[in-house]
Amino acid sequence: MSSNESFADRLKREGMKDLAEGKLKDAEGEVRSGTADLVDDESEQAKGNLQEVQGKAKEQWGKAQKKAGELLDRDKDKKP
Repeated sequence: MSSNESFADRLKREGMKDLAEGKLKDAEGEVRSGTADLVDDESEQAKGNLQEVQGKAKEQWGKAQKKAGELLDRDKDKKP
């Protein structure tokens, strides 16, 4: 964290990073499970489904971090 970066800014930045990584992992999982479905590979399909769930969870975590940073900024602006 740079000396000029606030905790709220760091939360928002990390949230955006996790959000993007989560979306990518979700998409990779969809491709993996879809490809496995085409070749009838249940093991790979399960791995792809798991990857999708992990991606969705990371995406939600990123959204929560971003929202927390926004709320901290909003509260900071309201203080006299």
